[in-house]
Amino acid sequence: VNLVCTVIAGTPTEIRWYKNGARQSVAGRLSGSLTNNPSLTISGLLSTDTGNYVCEATDGSVSVQSQTINVNVLARPATEFDIITSILDGYNKLVRPIDPVNNITHSLIPKEMLHFNMTDLVFEAMQCMTWNDPRLTWPRGQPRVSLPSSVIWLPDIVLWGMKQMHGFEAKVIVMKNGDVTYCPQGVIPSTNCEEKSGEVFECSFRFLSWSYDKVMLDIYFPSTLVRPSIDMSVYMEHDDYEVTSRCATRQEKTYPCRVGTYPELTYTFVVRRRRNFCVNLGQN
Repeated sequence: VNLVCTVIAGTPTEIRWYKNGARQSVAGRLSGSLTNNPSLTISGLLSTDTGNYVCEATDGSVSVQSQTINVNVLARPATEFDIITSILDGYNKLVRPIDPVNNITHSLIPKEMLHFNMTDLVFEAMQCMTWNDPRLTWPRGQPRVSLPSSVIWLPDIVLWGMKQMHGFEAKVIVMKNGDVTYCPQGVIPSTNCEEKSGEVFECSFRFLSWSYDKVMLDIYFPSTLVRPSIDMSVYMEHDDYEVTSRCATRQEKTYPCRVGTYPELTYTFVVRRRRNFCVNLGQN
């Protein structure tokens, strides 16, 4: 922006500029303020340049000031392009967001029972994980953006005993304060089913970090749950088997081949065959 100052009489020996009453040092982004070029040019305008400016000309004995020039800098609205370009500039997805420990919440949301044969239980389900990544924050603009999960750091929380299959890439939702929500959907199997009585079976799914121990990554159930449970709100009932109860527990374990203590979340389902009664009514 160029603030115009014109000397209409006399021969000035010095030009001075003031912002809110404080004299400005003409250097860096400020240029001009010369006897042959009294105007002031501000390059790379910032919100801090907002203020009231006055030009003063002096010949050593007499000083004359211009009228006040009001500068009000309005920030250009941040677009989605601006936000994503800014937060991913220099982002290293191999580095954990927070040092020393990242706190992750994890919840399991079953959608459908695909298979059960007394020893194996297979669900179509979502895992929802949340954490905070302070590198993914921005000051203004829309409150959230959606990103491919492959471009940011993800916790390596896996289902114990499951071979990892990479298919459809789930996206993450990032809020402007850095909160990340990641809800991949897929098939999760359990081979840990135990008969309890008759046709009642207990099956469990265990989730833990593959490479980070507790001092680097800790996992919890969502704090909104006073008593950890399993969200069955979108579950579609099976024709032959019903889930009669479920629970979620957290424990910490050590392993002989790994250094450190590892938090582990276990989701347990009690399943039994439905009791269907059919009555054939004869006709007289």
